[in-house]
Amino acid sequence: MREGEEPPNLRACVGVIDRGSRLYYILVIILLVCPSYVPFVAASSDGISIVNSSISLTDFEKIDASDYEIKFDIELIGNPSGPSSEVNISFQMDTISGESLASFEQNHSLSTGQLVEVSHNFTEIPFGYVVISVSMSGDVASSNPTHVSSFQRTLQRLNPLDISVGQSDSILVEGIDSIGQNTGNLSVNDGDYVQLQVPVINDGDYDWSGFITVNLTDSNGFENTTSQLFSVDAMQTSIYFFNSTITVAEGPITVHIWLNDSGDGDISDEYASFISTINPPPLPIIYLLLEEVTSEIVAGEDMSWNLNVTNSGTVPFDGNVTCEFEESLLLDDILTLDSSSQSDIAISTTARPGVLSCMVQGDRISQASVSHTSITLSVESAEFETAGGDIPASLLGPWHEGDDVRLSILVRNHGSKTGNVKIICEVAGISYSGASIQLGVDEAGEIFVDVPMMDSGLQMLNWSLQSSDGAIDSGLLGTLNISVEQRQTVEISISSVSWDEQKGLSFGWGVTLSEGINRDVRVRLGYIDSMEESFLVDTVMSLNPGLTEGNIDVGFIDAEKVIVRANEVDWVAGFGFKSLNLDTPQDRAIYSISFDPQSTPNRPVAGDSASVKINLANTGIISGSQGTLILRTSTGVLIGERDISPLGPESTKTEQFTLGDWPSGDEVSLVASWQVSRQVLTADEIFISSSTQTEDESSGVTDFFPGILGGLALAAVIILVVRIINSRQGQEPTTAKKKPVKTSSDSKPELSDVKIQIGCPECSRQLRIPSNYSGSVRCPDCNHNFDVDDDSEEQLDDDEDDITEITTQQEPDEVKEINDGKIEVGCPECSQTLRIPESYSGSVRCPACKNIFKSE
Repeated sequence: MREGEEPPNLRACVGVIDRGSRLYYILVIILLVCPSYVPFVAASSDGISIVNSSISLTDFEKIDASDYEIKFDIELIGNPSGPSSEVNISFQMDTISGESLASFEQNHSLSTGQLVEVSHNFTEIPFGYVVISVSMSGDVASSNPTHVSSFQRTLQRLNPLDISVGQSDSILVEGIDSIGQNTGNLSVNDGDYVQLQVPVINDGDYDWSGFITVNLTDSNGFENTTSQLFSVDAMQTSIYFFNSTITVAEGPITVHIWLNDSGDGDISDEYASFISTINPPPLPIIYLLLEEVTSEIVAGEDMSWNLNVTNSGTVPFDGNVTCEFEESLLLDDILTLDSSSQSDIAISTTARPGVLSCMVQGDRISQASVSHTSITLSVESAEFETAGGDIPASLLGPWHEGDDVRLSILVRNHGSKTGNVKIICEVAGISYSGASIQLGVDEAGEIFVDVPMMDSGLQMLNWSLQSSDGAIDSGLLGTLNISVEQRQTVEISISSVSWDEQKGLSFGWGVTLSEGINRDVRVRLGYIDSMEESFLVDTVMSLNPGLTEGNIDVGFIDAEKVIVRANEVDWVAGFGFKSLNLDTPQDRAIYSISFDPQSTPNRPVAGDSASVKINLANTGIISGSQGTLILRTSTGVLIGERDISPLGPESTKTEQFTLGDWPSGDEVSLVASWQVSRQVLTADEIFISSSTQTEDESSGVTDFFPGILGGLALAAVIILVVRIINSRQGQEPTTAKKKPVKTSSDSKPELSDVKIQIGCPECSRQLRIPSNYSGSVRCPDCNHNFDVDDDSEEQLDDDEDDITEITTQQEPDEVKEINDGKIEVGCPECSQTLRIPESYSGSVRCPACKNIFKSE
C-alpha cells in the first residue's frame, strides 16, 4: 500500500494482499466474509475494562524502527462480588492478510477502584502494514464509550529510501532543435540536439531530492551536465528530461547517467550507461560552377562571370552565397533553392590579375556537395609592390582617443601598364579607404589612409593594398598594433578677479592641456551681465601641453561675473568643463565732494583776492583713481582746473582754489566738478560777499569820531562818579582793594582809520578792526570773546559788513547799549540770533548750522 492510503479497520482471517490498488478490493471482501475475532467472555457492567483514551497506538500510525511498545490502562469498574477480579490479556500481531506474526498473553488481578498501566513491546515488525490486536478474557466489564474490552490498530513500518535509475531499455532518446522542440523524426539525425528521458524510481516510503549527472560523448566532443535539484515522491517514478546543448554528429554516441549521493546505501541501481546511434539527416546537395562571360579581357575594364548553383538534394536549401575577388567582396546575397533546382548569378568587376572565389553558407548540406569554387584571372596589367618598407608608417602620433592614425606606405608599379592603387584599413569591424593614386610603369608614390581611433588602449589595425586595375604582390597586408591613450583634457582656471579704479575690472585666466600633442583650442574671454555673455577676446590658440595663462583688462564695466570658455577645434577632449565663470568683486571706491562753507576772507569783496576750499573724500575700502577737479561759477565761468591724484581707501583731501578777482554780487555761487573713475561728482556753495568797500570805510570813519567823543564824555562822567565813591569809601576803615578805572583818555589813544583783518580763534571768522585797536573782541558768528591786546579793555564796533562787535570789559551795571545801526535776526533752522546791518536785505548764512536764508 502507498503512503497515505488507509485500509479499513479490521482483522483479516484469510487471503493474501498484493501491493497496489488491489488492496482495497481484498479488504472489502474480508469485511464481508470474515467475522471479527472476539474471544468468548462473560461480560457484565462490573469488571475489568480498558480505558479507551489511554491506548498509545493510533490507527495507521507510522514507525521507522522494527519494534513498538504499546501501552494502555485497565481499570476495575462497577461493584464486583469478590474483593478482586482477574483478566487474561492477549496481544496479537498479524499481517494485513491475516497471517499471525506474534502473540503474547498477560494476567492481571485488580481490586475495586484500582487502575493499572499495561504495556507490551512488539519486536521484529516487518516493513509494510501489520494489525495489532488486544483482547481480554475473564472478569471483563462490558464496553461503553469510554471503556472497551478489546481493540485493534493498523501499524505501518515505513520502507526505507530506495532510489534507482531506469536502465537503457527504459530511457528514450529523441531528436530536438535548438529551442528544445521535437524534430518529429523517428530517429536522431546528424546535426540534431539530443533529448534523454530518464526514469528515476523511488521504491521507498520517503520522498527523495537529489542531482542527476549526464555525460554525452560523440565524435565531435562531449557534454557533461549536472541537473538542478530533482525530486521524486515516495513510491513514485518521475521522468528526468535532459536536453543537450551541443549537436550530435553521425555515428555512435555514448551516454552515462548516474545519481549523486542518493542516500539509500545501494549504488548498484543508481547508474546507467548505453550507446546510441545517430543517423544522417536528409540534406541538400549543392554544386557551384563559375564560367567566364567576357570574351576579351582588358585590364581595368569590366569583367563578367556567371555562377551556377544547383541543389540536387531531396530537401530545400536556405542560406546565402558570397563571392570575393582579391579581398574585395563582389557578392553577398540570400540564396534559396528548392530540391532539384538551380540558379544562375551574374558577377562583374574590373579586370585585373587575381582569384575569384565563391561559396554558399546557411543550411547544413551533404558532404557530397561542392560548396566552394574559384577561378583565376590572368591579364596584362599594373603590378604593385612596396618601394620602401613592407609595413605602413604610423603618423600623427602619439595618439589619443578620437585622434586619427595615418598609415602611409610607398608603392611602385612594376607591371606593364598604368594602374591605380590605394590602402585600406579595418579596425573594430569598420573599414576605411584611402585616396587612390595612379602610377605609370616603374613609377612610385605615397598612399595613405586616416583611421579614427574611437577607443583607448591597444588597437589592432588590419591593413591591405587594393587596386581596381592591377595586381598586388603577395604579402602586402597585415596587422598593426597602435597604443591609444585616453582623450586629452582641457581644464579652465581663473586665478584672480580684481577691480582697480585706475584700470577697472581685470582677471587672470588659464587653460591647461593634459599630456599629449599640441591642440587647437578656441579661447573666449569676457564677462556676464544680466545673464548675457559678452566676449572681448575670441581666438583660436595652438596650446602646448601644460598651462597657458594670461591676464585681461575688461575695463570699467560693472559685470556680475567674468567668464572663460575653451572649446576644442577639430578634436574631442575628455571629460571636463567647457566654461568657467567667477563673481566679480563688488568693492569700489566711494567718492564724495563738498565745499568748505568758509571762504578766506569770510566775506570777500568783489575784485579782491579770496580762496575757497573743496573737500574730496574716498570712503571705500580700495584706492581711488586719478581725476580732474574743475571749479566754475554758477554761470559756467571757468575759475580753475587741476589733476587730482588717487585717494587711498578711507581717505580725504582738501583742494584750495584762490580767486584773484572775486566775482561781484552779494552772493557768489560756485560749482565744483570732480571727474573720477568715469563719474562726475558736483558740489555747489553760495558765499556771502561784502556790499561795497568805499561806503563801508567812509561810513566807518564818519561814524567813528562821534562815537569817540561820546565815549570820552561818558568815560569822564564815570570817572567822576567813581572818584566820589572812592573818596567816601576812603574815609571808612576798609581793607577792600580798589579797582582803578581808566578813562578813555588814559586807556586808549585815538583809533586809526586804517583797518586790519584778524581771525577768530574759534571759528576762523575774519574780522576787520582798526589797526591800533587793542582790547576784547567778540565774534558775531560764534559769540566767542577774545583779546587783541592784553592791556586793552575796550571794544569797538566795526563796519556793518563785518558785523564785528568790540566792547569794553565793564561791570554789567556800567554797560550802556550803543545804537550802531544793526538789527538782530533769528536763524529759522536753529534759532541762532544774528546781528546784521539794518539796511541789509540779502541772504544770511547762520554760523552755527550753516543754513542760508533771507534776512527779510
